Amino acid sequence: MVPSRAKEHAMTQAYTQRFTEVHEVPLALQIMPQLIDTGWTECGYVNMAYHQRAAIILQVGQLPVDSFAMLILSEAKDANGTDAGFLGTLGVKLISFDEADGDSNEMSVIEVRTEEMDINHGYIYLGFMLLTLGDDIPLSVVSLLGASNNPAVPTGGWTEIV
Repeated sequence: MVPSRAKEHAMTQAYTQRFTEVHEVPLALQIMPQLIDTGWTECGYVNMAYHQRAAIILQVGQLPVDSFAMLILSEAKDANGTDAGFLGTLGVKLISFDEADGDSNEMSVIEVRTEEMDINHGYIYLGFMLLTLGDDIPLSVVSLLGASNNPAVPTGGWTEIV
């Protein structure tokens, strides 16, 4: 028996959903493109209770001589960063770019699943820490939360959805 054409070409609900309906852009996990100097920056923390996955993207432009940028994922017990620590039961999850290694105009992503977090001990908030060495390091961080556990995610992080 040959399946009907309707069954062959049926679209799943996930296919027909808008990307912004199932992915949240958490403002607490963003750094807009800018020049950053030497320092340690800790971002805010977002509750992962409504999501199963996250992707954090670090982008750097032309790195100045002897400069360095490292993004390290962290987890905490609340949005204030209570008991914050490095994320990674199998090792610290990080991205680093070093001008001495020839890194410039690069982009990398860290993907996180909630099962990598220490949820059993109350660590359900995801964040990151950014370590930079050098002056005027061009970089940005873009984060997406996805695989929602609820029907819709907030769209407040977008200026416009077209």
